Amino acid sequence: MNMRSQTVRWTVGVIAAIIFIVILRLKPWQKAQDPDLHIAPGSGAKQSMEVAFIPVTCHLTCPITDFASKTSETGTRFDARRFSEFPTIVESLKSKKILAGFLTVPLAMKLREQKAPVRICCLGHRDGSQIVIRKENGAKNLADLKGKTIAIPSFLSNENFVFHKVMREQGLNEDDIKFVVLPPPDMNAALATKSIDGFFVAEPFCSKSELD
Repeated sequence: MNMRSQTVRWTVGVIAAIIFIVILRLKPWQKAQDPDLHIAPGSGAKQSMEVAFIPVTCHLTCPITDFASKTSETGTRFDARRFSEFPTIVESLKSKKILAGFLTVPLAMKLREQKAPVRICCLGHRDGSQIVIRKENGAKNLADLKGKTIAIPSFLSNENFVFHKVMREQGLNEDDIKFVVLPPPDMNAALATKSIDGFFVAEPFCSKSELD
């Protein structure tokens, strides 16, 4: 009877150990905590998260992580989805067509103010943009740009807030310079055709304009 009891206890112990190992392997608590991850079609059991970005160097983290996740043995596939402008990213977030996106902080704050179901989970950068004007424009300060038209990526962008801050510091009024919103990839062409007098945006569009 003693031998039988020991055998039963040993068998139960082995089964319990196997169940414990299986639970550790599957990690069901992690899946419950990651509602933003989904299984990518045709990717087996690999989880996937789609993240929006626009083609500026401060968003370079996105396509680099995309490449890294697809060429390494990680458990999550990071799918970078390229957009040309912020408003389209905003609408895609609101309609839940994408799970995450790179936005300017003021725009993210505005979405929170509008009760959109979003949260800031990563701060990407704090600077890196430049003001670009044509060579023949001899402006040395913002006062020389009175009456000119400057393109920015969004009215809720860092560039817009910084530009207006410097305008106040240099004694300019709000309507001394006209601002228009353009997708960053379109700014070079607009400057070349003289549709605008300059633009304020992140690289690589500033350097490309100079090279062109």
